[in-house]
Amino acid sequence: MGLFHRFAHRHGHHHRGHHDHHHERGEGSRAERMAEHAAHHLDLSDAQRGHLSELLELMQSSRESLRGDDPVAELSALIANTRLDREAARAAAEKRVQSVQAGLPGLIEALGNFYDSLDADQQQALRFLLRRKAGWRARFGRRSQ
Repeated sequence: MGLFHRFAHRHGHHHRGHHDHHHERGEGSRAERMAEHAAHHLDLSDAQRGHLSELLELMQSSRESLRGDDPVAELSALIANTRLDREAARAAAEKRVQSVQAGLPGLIEALGNFYDSLDADQQQALRFLLRRKAGWRARFGRRSQ
């Protein structure tokens, strides 16, 4: 199926209420919802879905490492006194950066595995989806998570 056929077919009916289940927030992880959305738009095979799921799980793990366990409690501890504990803030930031750096090789490998598993039409469709999403974010900002 060609790129334009794929998008004309899917986007022609996508926003007419037939896919309200995509917006249910209680079911599945964010990574699972993203994988299903991409699989729907890119016609992914089971193997490609596996590569994408691995990539999204590693991306989510990296995001969580950067965020920390309890950012509110951590910030509260840093500002508990009359002056910010700069040394503790630096140590916490460095710990997060090291955690993200440690995960980068696996994340890059997972990205390569997923992208390389796509055919030329799927790669072009992915680039289109990402450009569209970047344009939406530039106009309307990130939605709350």
